[in-house]
Amino acid sequence: MVVKAALVFVVAAVLLTYYCHEPVPQDIPQPTLFASFGIVMRTVRHMARIGEYLGIGTEPHNIRYILGALINAGVKLRTGMSYREGLECTDTTFDGVRVRVYEPVSAGQSSGKVPGLVYIHGGGWVMLSVRKSWQ
Repeated sequence: MVVKAALVFVVAAVLLTYYCHEPVPQDIPQPTLFASFGIVMRTVRHMARIGEYLGIGTEPHNIRYILGALINAGVKLRTGMSYREGLECTDTTFDGVRVRVYEPVSAGQSSGKVPGLVYIHGGGWVMLSVRKSWQ
């Protein structure tokens, strides 16, 4: 029984090592971070493929969902709050263009004008979506 358990442990360790192995180029300043990011992205891709196989969305949709959840969890862990706390978020259309308006809750209580900012991204939303691009 002990030999069987040891064999299972060794096989699992070898498979995990193979899965996590990420060759790192010599000139990378933070090789551990580079390898960790590769492992996370590979795992996300595999989870997305499994989801698609099970009939849960498509692979790109699942990747966006998983990465968005990881980003939101990271923000919450780092800051202790959601990035939307204290903000009122409205999706609307201006002149046929879909926009998202973030307004501080305190702005609604103000009787005067409040400052604003228009941010126009450069396009190319391949991996994430507007819901994940708040940074």
